[in-house]
Amino acid sequence: MNANPRSQADNLSGMKTDKLFYAIFATLPDLVTDLVEGIPAEARYRFSAPVVKAQEFRLDGLLEPIEENSGYPTVFLEAQMQSDRGFYSRYFAELFGYIRQHPEASNWRRLLLIGSRSLDLGEEASFGELLRGRVERLYLEDLVGRSLSSSRLHLLKLLVVPGAATGETARAVLSAAEDEVTFEQLLELVEAIVASKLPQLEIEEIHQMLGIATEDLKRTRFYQGAVEEGEKKGRQEGRQEGELAVVIRLLTRRFGLLPEGLLIQIQVLSVEQLEALTDVLLDVDSLATLEAWLQAG
Repeated sequence: MNANPRSQADNLSGMKTDKLFYAIFATLPDLVTDLVEGIPAEARYRFSAPVVKAQEFRLDGLLEPIEENSGYPTVFLEAQMQSDRGFYSRYFAELFGYIRQHPEASNWRRLLLIGSRSLDLGEEASFGELLRGRVERLYLEDLVGRSLSSSRLHLLKLLVVPGAATGETARAVLSAAEDEVTFEQLLELVEAIVASKLPQLEIEEIHQMLGIATEDLKRTRFYQGAVEEGEKKGRQEGRQEGELAVVIRLLTRRFGLLPEGLLIQIQVLSVEQLEALTDVLLDVDSLATLEAWLQAG
């Protein structure tokens, strides 16, 4: 695939980028320490995507320090992959709307992930001081061709590298895993990103690109019992497993261990139903809401 970094970043607008960024920061909330200047590597964060009451919008992501009275800032995450001339005025209106309702978040920083420098996000002069002082802007296209100090940053780089470099970058992400649990977490994220960038590939082809053998997958907790004696699974079954893994991972991170009854209902959903559930996950604010959605479906 012949594509320059800019076109790759611009093409992100056609993917389910909200879901990908949500999955990355829900799985690796401490990635914020690599991206926001002044936050030490030992800081630990938790991720959420709260709704701002009475204003009918949801934050892309909120990263709060786990340790109380640590002095570490609350970080508001935003990803913008398309031109929008009214972006900055809305961006800060949403921020201060949240702070008005949650004054304890007065020690704040903003992490703004922008696909490309070519995007037109509107007039900046009115917000210059805020943008210079409290907002960390990362242009994802700048990660391409750059030597990265943190292996975790390769996950964001994977979103925008040209197709020909996808395999190499994805393998760099997985090679950084220090244990089996981390490997499984990174593998799920890498699979989701690669499938979004290269939807024509089957799951077996993605694993081949990543240099992962079936025997290696059998030793992971997630694939134990799912891959039996190297038997190839059909395209539909592979897609269902991938969507199911993402849904269960995100729900477990939000609500903890799922009740067995709900888990059984989710496991029998079709690929189309799992995709629909993934699209509404940000609006599922309780297990009761999840159960109501499953019953309605």
